[in-house]
Formats: sequence, C-alpha cells, structure tokens
Amino acid sequence: MTLILGDNIFYGAIGLDVIVNGLAEWGARHAFGEPRAEELDPETLMWWLHGRIDTSEVTRRAVVQVDVSDRQRLFWLVIEPQDASVCYTDPGFEIDAVLRSDLATLYQMWEGEIDLMAGVKAGDIELTGPRWIVS
Repeated sequence: MTLILGDNIFYGAIGLDVIVNGLAEWGARHAFGEPRAEELDPETLMWWLHGRIDTSEVTRRAVVQVDVSDRQRLFWLVIEPQDASVCYTDPGFEIDAVLRSDLATLYQMWEGEIDLMAGVKAGDIELTGPRWIVS
C-alpha cells in the first residue's frame, strides 16, 4: 500500500489502514459517550460489524441473517473466503444461521461490552445454525 499525504509519499504503509480505522472506532466510542436509543442506527451497525469479520479461515460461503428484533429489520452477512459483505436486502442465498437480538444489545456486542456467546447464554442474543458457523 502506498500512502500519499500532501506532497509526501510513504511506501510500505501496509497495515496502516487497520491502525487508522482502529483509532477512528476507538475515538467514536470514547469521544462521544454512550449513544442514546434514538441515535442507534442498525444500518451503520451492520456495516461496522461486517468490517470486523475475520475471513482468514473461511473455506465456504456462509450467510447469517441478522434480525434486529426491536426494529423489525433484517440484514444478511455474506461471509466468503477472503471477503465479507452486508446486504440490506435478501441476497437470495440459503441462510445458514440466524442472529436475533435488539439493537442496543447488538451495539453492546460490537463495542465489546458483552461477548456474543455470553449474550447467547444469558438469553439476550439468539443464535441458531450449524456448529461450523455458530461455535
């Protein structure tokens, strides 16, 4: 990756995007405090979530339907080898797993305040699907 800042060219800036994006996420979480309920946006959250999916060990496509239960809104995370995408309409693939929760709990999961599996055990998050996806 080559980074250009003004008249300066930085070669070998591989991985710098991870640092910059990480700092932006950290800043958003800590600079503004906890969002109020009316500030929670499911579309933005799904975009952030899909960006955190590690596809390095994915060997075949998996489709996870995300049901934001209190907003009556569905999203689909399409996870493929070396790529993950979020769909705001049904992509037409067979659904392999379903993740269901309210928006506030999904935000807490994204922020790292609750662990996915801990949320499932507590009953705050419902996750169904084959073991190769949900474990």
